[in-house]
Formats: sequence, C-alpha cells, structure tokens
Amino acid sequence: MKRCLLLLLILPAIISTNQVLAQQDFTGTKYHFLAAGWNGSTWLIASMMVPDRVAFMATYDGEEFAPVAPPARELWVEEISWNGSEWIIKEKVKGSRIFAYDGREFRVVGTWEKREEGVYTECNEEYCLVWNRSAQRLLRCATGECRDVTPKSGIQAPHEEVTLMRWNSEYWLIAIASSEGGGMLRYDGKNFIRVRMPTPTAPAAMEWNGEYWLIGTLASPRFSGVLVTYDGYAVRDLTPDLLRWVVGKGASMLEKSQAEKKERPEENLTGQEVPEPAKRVCGPGAVLLLIAVPLLLRRLKS
Repeated sequence: MKRCLLLLLILPAIISTNQVLAQQDFTGTKYHFLAAGWNGSTWLIASMMVPDRVAFMATYDGEEFAPVAPPARELWVEEISWNGSEWIIKEKVKGSRIFAYDGREFRVVGTWEKREEGVYTECNEEYCLVWNRSAQRLLRCATGECRDVTPKSGIQAPHEEVTLMRWNSEYWLIAIASSEGGGMLRYDGKNFIRVRMPTPTAPAAMEWNGEYWLIGTLASPRFSGVLVTYDGYAVRDLTPDLLRWVVGKGASMLEKSQAEKKERPEENLTGQEVPEPAKRVCGPGAVLLLIAVPLLLRRLKS
C-alpha cells in the first residue's frame, strides 16, 4: 500500500513529464505536404516526413484518409494529376521519373525535366499574373500592357517570392515563400488579402475541386507543414486528422503484434531462468484512486 501512496504522489509529475516528452518527440518530426490531385471524387496526397526523409501517401474523400504505399521510401513529388483513368505523379528531382498509379500499383512511364525560367506566368480569361524572378516583381498583364501590383500585394520582395499561383474562376490563390516560411494571398482582381494559415509556411500544393481548395504547405525551420482546406472564407486544418490516422495506424499494428506475441509464448533461447510474472502491488481501490486523482487535479486547476 505504501508503494501505491508513493505512486499517487508522483503521478502528476510523471504525467507532466510525459506530456513534455511527447511534445518534444512530435516537434522532432516535421511534414512537407508536397502535392495533391483530384480525380472527381477523391484526393491523392503526397507527403514527406523529415528529417528521416520517409514518404507517405494517402487518399482523402472529404471525410476519411486511406493509406497508399508509395513506390519509393524517399519520394519528392512535384505534381499529381488525373488523366481520366489513372494518376500521373512527377518526381520533384530534376530529370526524374514519372509514375502512373491505377489505384493498385505504380509503374514508371517516363522521365521529365523541369525548366526554371526567368518568369512564372498563370492566366485566366482576362489577364495574366506574372512573377518576374529576377526583378522580384508581381505584374498583371493584359493586351500587351503590364502593371506592377507588388506594392499593393504586400509581398516583401526580395525577402518573399511567389512560388505558385492558381485560379478557380473567381479569385487567385498565390503562394508566398521566404527563408522563414511563407504564407498565402487571395486576389480577386482588385484586392489582395493575406489568408491566415495554421502555421506561417509556404504552400506547395493548391488544388481546387469545384467546392474547396486542398492546400499543403512545406515545413519551415520553426514549423511543420500543414494540410488544410479553404472554401474562400474559412481554413480548416486537416493535419491533426491525418496525423491521428498515421499514429493510429501505427498503434493498431503494435496492438496486433502484442496480441500475436501473447498468443505465441516466446521460447527461452538464452538458457537463463525465466522470471515469474510480477505480483500485483496495488489493489482495486488503489487503481481507482490512480484514475481519479489526475481527473480531480485537472478539475481543481480549471
């Protein structure tokens, strides 16, 4: 009983320490959300965990995530598109592979080479937005005339630069990158609005499915990337749901492994004496106290 009382005294400290350790472990791994594509009913998302450089992919139907085993342990994806019958995935590395994915398996269908030009241009039916990389200016061009909209946009060149621009028939989303992270602008042809994101990180994926944007950002020196939806009004962070799925999948695999281990007793291959199971130290009443005390402490704090 003395051991149980001692455990009750140190339990809050143990819980607090475990929470700190969990936060440290979480911040040790960051996520790059590299690319996303839409096929009319489902998203395909490509991500990378750093610093371990482990790729993971998933589908998302608007409600649930499902795992997709990537074709390589380290896979930096530049672009995901749908050709009507299968996914086309391009690697980010220069001169790298193009994969086709039919929902069952990946196969290499070619290679490609991305060419960086001095200007980056995207157009709608009326005008084009042009990011001049050398001059670090954002231009709006129509009928042969260009107007500098960099001051109006609030882009702090040369510390910030445009990396991606997408149009959804109503307004633009413009990805901004900097050495510290980045952000995102909304532009309706008249006004620029800085969209508030869960973390100040630069979007690498901005795709529209007719109802909402799916946006994935890159990790920065201080923050992990995030996966969000944006309907033009509100940002919804999907990252916790996705990470719970990742952690839950690992936990279920661990539980299955432990269950199999219990069903199949290990053989004593060392020749050493197998210790007896530990005796119960605390009775049922003490166990109830162990559960109740943290709850009471939490309520008292609130």
